[in-house]
Amino acid sequence: MCSMRCSAKHGYAHIALLSAVLLMPLHAHSASDTIDQHASTVKPEFIFKTKDNLQGLVDQAITTAQKDNTLLLLVLGAQWCHDSRGLAAQFSSDPLHSIITARFETLFVDVAYYNDLRWLTEQFGYPGYFATPSVMVIDPHSHVLLNRSSMPLWNQADSVSQEEYQRYFATVGENAHSDSALPQETRERLLSLSKQPTERLFTGLAKLSPMLRDAIENDPEDLSQLRALSNELYEFRIQLQKDIIARYESALSEPDKAMPFPDYGPFSWEIDDASQ
Repeated sequence: MCSMRCSAKHGYAHIALLSAVLLMPLHAHSASDTIDQHASTVKPEFIFKTKDNLQGLVDQAITTAQKDNTLLLLVLGAQWCHDSRGLAAQFSSDPLHSIITARFETLFVDVAYYNDLRWLTEQFGYPGYFATPSVMVIDPHSHVLLNRSSMPLWNQADSVSQEEYQRYFATVGENAHSDSALPQETRERLLSLSKQPTERLFTGLAKLSPMLRDAIENDPEDLSQLRALSNELYEFRIQLQKDIIARYESALSEPDKAMPFPDYGPFSWEIDDASQ
């Protein structure tokens, strides 16, 4: 029986198998033959690990980015996530590492097993995170998110080519088609509208979290409940992310347009709570 306390080789192999066979929606293209490479080539600053005083670290990163005239790069991911480790390995490689160092003040944030970090993303006008990894490029002076429309690209970070990594991070934030083009009032209204469906998502993720932890750390035999819930949450979180981006894109041409969200669901975790 393997867990996160096993050797990196066997521990990551178990995670890859879990992702590929049982949690396809979470990591639909897991490539176990690169797991050990990811583990051995990543620079320490790109390893997802729990940090004390996260708000203080965010504030410090903002201050440093302001002083150095760089952008703030927040990456929300997890060490158990294949795509998060794939992105970390790319960030550690040349010449991308030189680009990242020159253009960004970077902070890797460990979401563990889908911890609720809405308090962090809302500081930058984003209601939550919808996949691991989530890559946020932020203007440290205005706190405006600069890459909202292209964030879904990094949900499958291990499938992105080295060339695309280099092109993207060498140019993102230049002449950005972003929240900065929207009036502050419109940004606040859209964030407020997105909070209710995001709350529903994180209620479901709170149900998933202990199941995922148990699956990765204890390797149980029965994973049917985990798989069913992860499938349901995957469909919702991917659609919700698309709907949020679509409303911001629409607001660029019609900032005063009413843009309510669909009536999602019903979801199993809400039905279960209502029946108790």
